Amino acid sequence: MLSNKIGSKTALKILKEYSRKWKDYFRPALMIFACKSVGGDPSKVHPAAKALILTSGGLDIY
Repeated sequence: MLSNKIGSKTALKILKEYSRKWKDYFRPALMIFACKSVGGDPSKVHPAAKALILTSGGLDIY
């Protein structure tokens, strides 16, 4: 998220502070573990897990 160009210095500051404090990795980790448990390739789940993290964070900020 922070690797993208963010034009607003205020938004960048808020996102940095939020990402430093917010650690909600349970649901994405559960997705990866579930994939592994049935013999799937966890690398194929990573994009969906990342989207889940960003969606959850966006809802928290909202």
